Amino acid sequence: MREGRVSYEKARIVAGAATEKTLARWLARAEEATCVELRRQAQAEEKTQMCERGELRVRVPGWMRRGTSPRPTPAPKMRRGTSPRPTPAPK
Repeated sequence: MREGRVSYEKARIVAGAATEKTLARWLARAEEATCVELRRQAQAEEKTQMCERGELRVRVPGWMRRGTSPRPTPAPKMRRGTSPRPTPAPK
């Protein structure tokens, strides 16, 4: 990315998909493919590897891995006599 070979988004895709052994191949792909094509290639390869290993790899936010929840957001205050759901129109 520093050399201007690939965009930030392509670098993110490559970082998530490449290993030390496959980095050169992924960079070559990134230079030729669009972001959408590159993401699809990465997803297809990840799916193939998961099937071969017989395991599921899931990306989760950091707070879920730590077992804590993000800061709770208070529910919006409702005015008296209002409904949280839209009222259906009369027939």
